[in-house]
Amino acid sequence: MLKSNVYNEILEILKYIPSYDFEKIPETVLEDFRKKKEECYDFSFDLDKPLEQQEISRDTYILFVSIYKNYIANEYEKNKINEMLRLNELAKSKKSEIKYSQNVFKKREKINKKITNEVLEEKMIIVYKKDFWNKIIEKIKRLFVRKK
Repeated sequence: MLKSNVYNEILEILKYIPSYDFEKIPETVLEDFRKKKEECYDFSFDLDKPLEQQEISRDTYILFVSIYKNYIANEYEKNKINEMLRLNELAKSKKSEIKYSQNVFKKREKINKKITNEVLEEKMIIVYKKDFWNKIIEKIKRLFVRKK
């Protein structure tokens, strides 16, 4: 659900679009916006700035694009908007794919390798092999040790 100040902002913006475009918006939609707007919120639209430079919320911008696409835009403009939305969604999914897939699995893989190595080290039996000279010395010592 959108905040009520979004409806104030969108109604103010719609005041400044040409009347032939404004008439394309169904009265029921406008009436719904009027019912949901906040009475004590004051918003002013600066005609000298383009919409992108206005201090409006992201929700207002999204709602305006939706209204424009659904009621005002011709087929060519609708196709362009749909293409932009598709590209934005694709870029967003790529970012989240990169952010989550690589880091999480690499970290998990490193942790699993570390745990596996620790377990193997604990279970290893250390076997000391004696070299040739040590074996000879041991045999000589055994010869000189008295049997009891």
